[in-house]
Parts: sequence; C-alpha cells; structure tokens
Amino acid sequence: MRGSLLFFLLGAANAANVQDCGSTAKDLSITIAGCSNADPVCLFASHQRATIEATFTSPNDFQSAKVQLTASIGILKIDFPLNPAEACGNWGLKCPAQAGSRQTLKVELPIDGSYPKIEVGVTLQLITDKGEKLLCKSFPVKIK
Repeated sequence: MRGSLLFFLLGAANAANVQDCGSTAKDLSITIAGCSNADPVCLFASHQRATIEATFTSPNDFQSAKVQLTASIGILKIDFPLNPAEACGNWGLKCPAQAGSRQTLKVELPIDGSYPKIEVGVTLQLITDKGEKLLCKSFPVKIK
C-alpha cells in the first residue's frame, strides 16, 4: 500500500497551491500532465498515470541526487521511498552535473484504483549528495 499510495501523491505540482519549501535550483519549472493551474487541488482519475516533470538549472556541482516524497494527512507524515530513489540515470537526471547545467527530472507513475479518495499534502524533494535541496515543493492532491 505504501508504494501504491506514493504514485497518486505526486500529481499536483503545478496546481495553484504549490508552495516552495527551500528549492535552490534556478529557473525551476514544474508541470503535471492533466492538472490545471487554476485548480487549488489537483484531481487524478483512478487507473491513469501521473507525470511530473521538473526542469531546472543546477546552482552547484553534484555527483548524485535522490528523490524523496512525503505525504501529510493531518499531523501524520508518511515517507514514500521511490524505487529507485537515485534520480541520476533513473528519473532523467544526468550525473555528475556541473553548476549551470540544465536538468530535467521526469517521473511517470500509475494511479491505482485502491487509493483513498481523500485530500493529502505532498512534499516532493530532490536532494543532492551534498545535502542541497535542488527541488522542494509542497502541494495538495486528491484522487477521484
């Protein structure tokens, strides 16, 4: 269930309520297929796929980077590890990377029909081997 729930949680990075939580990347652009900028919460249909794509310029050199996802339901926070967590070569990042290089993180995930129909807060992070948060965005999602 943890791995399955992860997939529906990624869906709202370009919704109106996206909050930055410390991204250091420059020229950061995030797009989620099927999510309108006018929606306060992204809605995703069961049995579909969610695609999140972030394009950015790296402010510093890095050798590797990991994707982290956390869901918040009330005061409960649940970490959902991506498999593999390493973004380099798996989610589109090219490593090692030099400062000033353009990078694209792209994750395509299925939306399972068993996901609960509740609203959750999601925090998506991309953290380098040096501990730098290249990407940190929080946003609400709901499955329909």
